[in-house]
Formats: sequence, C-alpha cells, structure tokens
Amino acid sequence: MLRHRRQPPAVHEFGFPEPPASGTELAGWKNYVNECRQIVLEMQRSKVKGWVVAEAQTQFVDTLIGALLRHIEADYFRRYPRVDTRLAFVAQGGYGRRE
Repeated sequence: MLRHRRQPPAVHEFGFPEPPASGTELAGWKNYVNECRQIVLEMQRSKVKGWVVAEAQTQFVDTLIGALLRHIEADYFRRYPRVDTRLAFVAQGGYGRRE
C-alpha cells in the first residue's frame, strides 16, 4: 500500500541563493556551493525529515549542474559560432535526481 507523502517545500523555501552570474570567477562558484551545502547541513542538524533534506540536496545539485551547463554552452557557442558545430552533454552516474 502506497502512502501519500506531503509535497516538498517550493524551491525558494529551501533558501538557496541564486547561482553565480555568467563570467563569475571560480571563487564565486565555490562560495555558491559552500552556501548551499551549509543550508543542507543545517537542515540535517535541525532534524528535518530525511526526504526533505534529500529533496533539497537534489534541488541544489540540479540547479548547480543546470547553471554550469548553461554557462558552458554559452561560452562554447560564443567561441564556435558556426552553424554546423555540435555539442553534447552526457550524464554518467547519479546523485539522486528525484528517483
């Protein structure tokens, strides 16, 4: 018998900052990752339900990967503007993507 579980909080309710803007130096990305990790750690320490912590971690990683890929793609097409140029992203492994 499946039990209905409460929906996780909306993304903004986790309190994650916005990903760094395009052109941000590595230190800006490191600060972003550290801030998000701290939020997840505080959730764990405050005894938030495990599935909510897992949802927050997944949201953080999804957002991070999406932002990085958008920056990589923009840089790639800026460097190689030819119409026939192709780019592929291939995922390997996993980290929980809402499975």
